Amino acid sequence: MRVHILLIPFMVLLASCSEEIQISPEIILLPDKLVVAPKTAALAVGSTLTLRSYYIRGKRADTAQVPISWVSLDSTAQVNENGLVTGRSVGQARIVARYLAFADTARLTVVENSSALAIIQLTTPAQEVRVDSAFTLFAKGMNAAGAQVPIEVPTYVISDTSLVKMESSGRFLVKKAGTVRITATASGKSAEAEVTLARGGTFIKSGGYSVTGTVSLFVKDGVTQIRFSPDFSVSNGPDVRFYASAESKGSAVIARGIEIASFPRDYTAVLPAPAGVNLYSHNHLVIHCRAFNVTFGTAALR
Repeated sequence: MRVHILLIPFMVLLASCSEEIQISPEIILLPDKLVVAPKTAALAVGSTLTLRSYYIRGKRADTAQVPISWVSLDSTAQVNENGLVTGRSVGQARIVARYLAFADTARLTVVENSSALAIIQLTTPAQEVRVDSAFTLFAKGMNAAGAQVPIEVPTYVISDTSLVKMESSGRFLVKKAGTVRITATASGKSAEAEVTLARGGTFIKSGGYSVTGTVSLFVKDGVTQIRFSPDFSVSNGPDVRFYASAESKGSAVIARGIEIASFPRDYTAVLPAPAGVNLYSHNHLVIHCRAFNVTFGTAALR
């Protein structure tokens, strides 16, 4: 986690007895990023919508308790100092929240009346999708009042067809790991979804040891991460380690691999990859006892 620190100096105050009192600098932890919600929405001309701002610090999201400046980049909507947006004319509006060097943008659609189709919403997978698996995007039309309205059958555009293939309307097969953007268009409106695609595999036990569960390898916010399934478990051992390796078992696991973490000391459901290490160049995730050079189990990454 990146930690940003802002030092705000205070003036030295003089007490009435002429003693000099030194006030220590106040330390404020700055967010990793600022987020506006909702990111997309619709409102009718003359109606209002309140945007909220959050700061993300590590894995924690908090309501921003810092002075946020709000600005509309388009004349179709105006926003006040509290994030209250008012629709002024039909069209698209970009509303920006800013604090110091941090900023985020909400993209709003202003429509003539609250019952007309305003936006397309796409329901996307809750987490990354593994290679050779399929996922479905569900498109629905919404009006400015928040009610669902009928739309035509959507058409889809894929940003990189080497990553996914559309099997049928809204259903996609994952071919390679990466990040893909898919745009759905229906009844003159469009929406875009970004889907994370992961390498993955199922653990196969080795010898008399017990290993169960699956693993996924994916990139999120520029960081390679490893996710273990909720049913993941492994036999106890004196010096159990996770390795990404070109080999699946034996002493070559260490010789041709990279140690990721110690189990159970460093284990979490989602592990970040070691800095500067390209795990995508390895074809196996191996659970290996380093002290006795014994493999407990291996997942072949597809």
